[in-house]
Amino acid sequence: MRLAGKSALITGGRRIGATLAVQLAERGMNIALSYLTSRDVAEATEKECQRRGVQAVAVAADLCDPGQ
Repeated sequence: MRLAGKSALITGGRRIGATLAVQLAERGMNIALSYLTSRDVAEATEKECQRRGVQAVAVAADLCDPGQ
């Protein structure tokens, strides 16, 4: 499956989420990364993805809160 140019929403910006984001970015996917409390880690992951030449954004979001 070709992933380049497609987008992925990854919920969770630490550990597995961060690793997955970077791996998908290496394959050319644009990344949207949500985080709840780990802003520094999520922003570092965002930059790591961008260094691989894709669009990436880290967004603070509580996915349990429908108001967000």
